Amino acid sequence: MKKLTLCAAALAFLLAGCDGQNTANSASAGNFTAKQETLSSANAADIKADLAQFNGVINSANSEAVSMRDELMKANSNNDKSAATAVLKKSQSLQESTNAKLIALTLKSQEVQGLRLKIVEGNMKAIAMAKIASKDTLSDADRKELGELGKQSVVLQMQAGTQLNELNSQYSK
Repeated sequence: MKKLTLCAAALAFLLAGCDGQNTANSASAGNFTAKQETLSSANAADIKADLAQFNGVINSANSEAVSMRDELMKANSNNDKSAATAVLKKSQSLQESTNAKLIALTLKSQEVQGLRLKIVEGNMKAIAMAKIASKDTLSDADRKELGELGKQSVVLQMQAGTQLNELNSQYSK
């Protein structure tokens, strides 16, 4: 059961798509805390400029996440808990690094700012999942929390993915 829980948590973590709590406090640049109403809305030039920055961070993180997902699948198929745990730690670092890069962006549009907030929130949930999943033994409460965080993370991921695809299709022509 532990293997299944670890595998499920790890997959949800990796699929959170690079979307930590510590990175939000350490960002030295960008306008992450900008209120939505202070940013432009439906301004094509601002959205295009924001997407150019944003997509670079997301695409790089997603490439790394796919590679880590493959490593994790291999570790789980070999029943190698230490390798799976190592991949989780590496994935957590990727999520934290991605959040730091996203937070450091200076965005102009409400549309991409809202997307950034969703992805960072999803990554924070994925980081929390990884911390729980890497425990030696999981209590019933841990399993329940993993399940809830996983559901929330997947919802955020799906919403962010849909939003990003829509923005890219509309503004990245």
